[in-house]
Amino acid sequence: YHQTTAPSAAAIRRQGFDVGRIGMRKGDEHMPDGVFLKFSADPIGVARTEPTQMALYVSIQNPLRVQDREEIEAWLKRDGGYRRVVERLADANRRGHDAWQTRWDAMTALGRHDIEEYEVLRLESNRGLDQWRNEANELATEARVHVTNILSEQGYDALWMKKDVGLGGRVVETLVVLDPDRIRLVDGCFVHPMPKYRR
Repeated sequence: YHQTTAPSAAAIRRQGFDVGRIGMRKGDEHMPDGVFLKFSADPIGVARTEPTQMALYVSIQNPLRVQDREEIEAWLKRDGGYRRVVERLADANRRGHDAWQTRWDAMTALGRHDIEEYEVLRLESNRGLDQWRNEANELATEARVHVTNILSEQGYDALWMKKDVGLGGRVVETLVVLDPDRIRLVDGCFVHPMPKYRR
């Protein structure tokens, strides 16, 4: 099953899955780019609206099987290119957090005694948060490209994670299929399939 929103499900039915869309995902630097699936129609609690569960057929031959995100992270860090990207990401997160904390402390100390200065600090803080978020998302995207390439180059066509722990502590068995051409709707075909997976 693929959980999504009703409008996204309609788009997927028209076009197929597009895993190459820029900005489609944020973060998730330990996971490959691909189609995220689960093994039950139960909602996983990440949607703001009532989710749509798309029943799918999947044809994979050689998934990399791991227990959890800690195991895939340790496995990936054997690759120097991936390791360097996640180290840069960790550094960006440290710098971003420290800068935010400095501004927050200054705002807290100032209180509302000087509204103009407080507003300047608030705007600086928001700009700093946006810069931090953008840098972190760019590095996470770069890391996901590494993950996808590492899996593909080693002959894996999917990542199968037994215990994927996400927001709110939810745990789900996750299958990430790298090539959307290996997926079909249970109740029919896609109207206009997307071009083969691209990077």
